[in-house]
Amino acid sequence: MDKPLVEASLNYLYARLSHPPMGKAFLLHPSMPSALKVLASLLPVEQVEEEVSVDITGSVRTIPANTTFATPDHGLTSEELGRLLPLPEPTRCYEWMKTVFVAEPECELTQVDFWNLYKDAFSPHVELFPVLVASEVIKNANTAFEHAQVSRRKETQASQQFKCQWDRSQRSAPPSSGAGELYYRPIQHVNDLEASYGPCHWSTCGAARMPKSHLRLHVLTHIPSSQPPARHPSQDDNITIAVDDNYPLANPTLRPPPPPRSKSVKFPRPAVDPPSSSLTALLITRILFHTSARLLVAADLAPRPDGERFGFPGVVEEDDGEVMSEDYGGEAEGERKGRRAFVGVRRMLEGVRMKDEALVSWIAEMVDAGFDGLLQ
Repeated sequence: MDKPLVEASLNYLYARLSHPPMGKAFLLHPSMPSALKVLASLLPVEQVEEEVSVDITGSVRTIPANTTFATPDHGLTSEELGRLLPLPEPTRCYEWMKTVFVAEPECELTQVDFWNLYKDAFSPHVELFPVLVASEVIKNANTAFEHAQVSRRKETQASQQFKCQWDRSQRSAPPSSGAGELYYRPIQHVNDLEASYGPCHWSTCGAARMPKSHLRLHVLTHIPSSQPPARHPSQDDNITIAVDDNYPLANPTLRPPPPPRSKSVKFPRPAVDPPSSSLTALLITRILFHTSARLLVAADLAPRPDGERFGFPGVVEEDDGEVMSEDYGGEAEGERKGRRAFVGVRRMLEGVRMKDEALVSWIAEMVDAGFDGLLQ
């Protein structure tokens, strides 16, 4: 790019278009949209940018990965409830506490919790088996556990992992001690089927009917492994959670995703102020922008183009000394063409970045006007 020629051309344009009637006439020139595109394309070409990286990593903490199963609180099974209901009070209350709670010096259960758990367990059967009032339950709790230092008994891992779930989990058999013992139970259930074909009754399995020989192989897919699954080589020994998150959770699948350990946003920004040629081009663009955005108060006559002025409009003097002038369609037509031209260069102006906030506001004003399709 010939810098001296570019600067000379820009200075000439600025000197001419600074005169309001000349700027209004230039909006009517056929080459005005092309000239505006050249001015807009010059701005991003000459800008010097640098890449900036901003760290947006959130506050996190890492904890060792826990491969153990989260076990829920123990609830009364149908066998335990059937055994407790016929017992007289307060024997039933004491036996219920032994079944549901375990002494824990560092834990404490409120009296209201004792009463609510007792009521939820036995109130549905109150018509056949009367229940104690709240004060009696609380007194029995203080007698059985000093200062109510107890916690809910947890289900054992075996009871959750190695429990037979045939007959849609309605089996009341006690859980197996491991995968080896559990292996024989579903096989026996399949052998007990009278028909040669049958569906899988394991929990919520929706497998279609199949021969017994296939069903024996299928039910083995429901037997859990006694060993935890192997960890992928790329998996870290720790897990990342937010600072305020509690761990472990009863349901790990509901754990909210933590913020990334390391995250940065990269974006370009202007490194130096634009050169003088860019500033002149921006100033010319702004003159055309405001010229096309307002009505001229003065009813100046628009000069006509002259070949000796490189296609730019100017005042032509005839031989007799009279000044000849011509109106190129009026101010409204020039404003309409100016609006259309700025809509066409909106994309170019969006890529222009400058350090000076005042210049940035100029560009933003022209971009917004081009986006709306109507100059303010």
